Amino acid sequence: MAHTISVTVKNERENVLYQQEFNLEDEESEEDTESFTGDPTIISIAVDNDSPTEHSWPKMSCEEQGKRSAGGIGVYLTPENGLVIESTCNTVYAK
Repeated sequence: MAHTISVTVKNERENVLYQQEFNLEDEESEEDTESFTGDPTIISIAVDNDSPTEHSWPKMSCEEQGKRSAGGIGVYLTPENGLVIESTCNTVYAK
C-alpha cells in the first residue's frame, strides 16, 4: 500500500524551514532529504489525507556525545506503532 508523507519543519515564529512530500510504497524509505538552516522547533507530519500532527523538535546533544553533527530526526511509519519520530546524530557537518 502506498502512502504520502508530508513533512514541514518550522521555527518558533512558524516560518517554514523545510517542506517535503514523499510518496512511498510499503517497506520503502526515503533517506535523501535536503539540509536546511535555522533553529527548528516544530515538525508537522501528515500521512495520506489525514490532518497534520505537530511535534516539538527533539533536543539533541550530538557534540556532547562526541559527534560532529547538528542533529536531525528520522520519521518512520510502522504497522505496529504508526508514526514514530526519533532523534539522530547521523547528519555530519561539512568539513
